[in-house]
Amino acid sequence: MTIAQSDTTEGRPIAITIICVVLAIFLVLGLVGLIFASSALLVFGVGYFIYSIAMLAVSVVSVYGLWMMKKWALYLYTAAFVVGQIVTYMVAGTISLIGLVIPLVILAVCWMYQARMT
Repeated sequence: MTIAQSDTTEGRPIAITIICVVLAIFLVLGLVGLIFASSALLVFGVGYFIYSIAMLAVSVVSVYGLWMMKKWALYLYTAAFVVGQIVTYMVAGTISLIGLVIPLVILAVCWMYQARMT
């Protein structure tokens, strides 16, 4: 039995619920980090600070949409992932393996349930 088959056809799949809860925890931690590290982020310029706030807001919206099983949230999360990787590479000159693999696993699981989203 696969993850996609491990639950009923009604409601939100357990895998999506777990992903949303974990992402919500990371969003709260990200907000706290943004508040306490705002002066450090300004080293990269005001634009990067504004980008960080915008990505946090986009992430909150996409996690809410995933919780509600909305396709637009999956598309938004995918686009935010791609933009985030591009900006990270432009700012840092490298891409983190963890920053690449974990979101790709999350995206793979979410895309498995894309047909069940409205």
